[in-house]
This record gives sequence, C-alpha cells and structure tokens, in this order.
Amino acid sequence: VAELFLLRRQLRSVKAQLRAARSCPFLEPFDFCFNLLTETGTPDHVAEILIMRTEEQLVGMGDASPVPRSEALVELKRQISYFFLPQPAKRSRRKREVVVVVGPSGAGKTSLTVKLASHQAVYRDRRVGIISTDIFRAGANAGLKSLGKILSVPIIEVRQVDDIARALTNLSKYDVILVDTPGRSPLSKGSLPDLQTQLAVLQPTETLLVLSANMALEELWLFTGLYQGIHPSGLVVTKLDETSKPGKVLGLVDDSSLPLKYV
Repeated sequence: VAELFLLRRQLRSVKAQLRAARSCPFLEPFDFCFNLLTETGTPDHVAEILIMRTEEQLVGMGDASPVPRSEALVELKRQISYFFLPQPAKRSRRKREVVVVVGPSGAGKTSLTVKLASHQAVYRDRRVGIISTDIFRAGANAGLKSLGKILSVPIIEVRQVDDIARALTNLSKYDVILVDTPGRSPLSKGSLPDLQTQLAVLQPTETLLVLSANMALEELWLFTGLYQGIHPSGLVVTKLDETSKPGKVLGLVDDSSLPLKYV
C-alpha cells in the first residue's frame, strides 16, 4: 500500500509539471475560479477538471462575449455539487441493518454514531440500538451512555470479540444496529487485523470510513488506501470547520472509489 501511495504522488507530480507548462492558461474569470479552488486546498488536477467543465457550460462556440465572474462562480458551484450527488441506497436483503463506523482515533466516530442514531431523517421511525467496541480509550463510552439515556437508545458495551454475537442477539428486536469501533491508527500493528476480526462477527450491511478534514490530503489518501482491506462502503468526512483547506475533500472523493455519505 505504501508503494502505491508513493507511486500516486509521483504521478501527480508529473501531471502538475505538465499543467505548469501548458501554453494556454485559463482566462478571466476562469483563472480567478481556478486560483480560488487551489487556494482552498483543491488539488490542481481536480481544479482543472472543474474549471474546464465550467468553461464548457458558459462559453458558447464562437461567442466571444465576456462571462461575468458571478456567473462563473454559480456554474462552478453547480459543477462541485456533482461530487456530492446522493448515492442510491443499497438495501440489504437482511431485515436488520448493521452499520459499522470505522476510522483512526480522533476522527469523530462516536459523534457520528450519536448523530446517526438521533437524526430523524436518517432512519426515520426505525428502532436503533448501539454497540460500542471501543475499550482502548479510558472513559470512551461514558459520554455515549449518557447520550443514549437522553435519546432512549440502548447501548451495549462489548469488551471482547466473543461478546459481539451476544450483543447482536440482545438487540435482535431493533431494526438498525450502529457499531462504534475503537479509534486506533491503521499504522499501528494489529489494529486492522483486530478490526477485521470484529467485522467477521458483525457481518455489516454497511461500513462507514470516517476521516477528519484536519488531516493533510496525503494522509487522507494514505489512510483511505490502508482501510481498503476491510472493504468500506462509504466515506464520511468530519471537522470541516477545523481546516482552512476544505477543497481537499474534492481531492479525496476524486481519488477514491467510495461514495461520500456524510460531511
């Protein structure tokens, strides 16, 4: 995985050099839009694709009339929105959904779990239960249990893999089971094998990979690659308010085959 990551970086470097040597740069107002994207963290190759699409929509064949900057920004916003089109829901044949939330420490997995359980628009009138397998962080489940009482959502704390099946049985009457997993770096020895062992018992219908926007784009790319071995079904990006470069999310989505489920 590390070798693939380095190869990707080399390819992007070559592409960046080729783009720098192009003989026909974008003209106003598209150069303004391009600079706006790159200054906010959007990778050059993604920014170029977005500007080319924006330009195609606004510049007619043989029409030399200038395009107002405001109009270009509106069209650019529309092009960006295509990165976040809702994906068709893949309904499992199983009557009960098991949604597992995975990701490195500090990504916001527990907060996401609570938000999914409490948001009326997500699971509507379906009964939701929570299983927490996070036993590595001291006091990790104290806040989760308190919120569970407020939301009237049952929360079962699992200490070892053998207890997971029992927890699933105890929540057999619930339509959706959300599983909050340990926040451990995928670079730590044994973290991913341990997670795979849990997933083998849980048999999730959906696995959400949670990554924080305050990470560097190179780390987001690397971590997405490292987690491919557990076959996540969707991406969740958190903490956008903690970065000055939100455009990196466009680079992450463009590079990954995973749909962006929540931001």
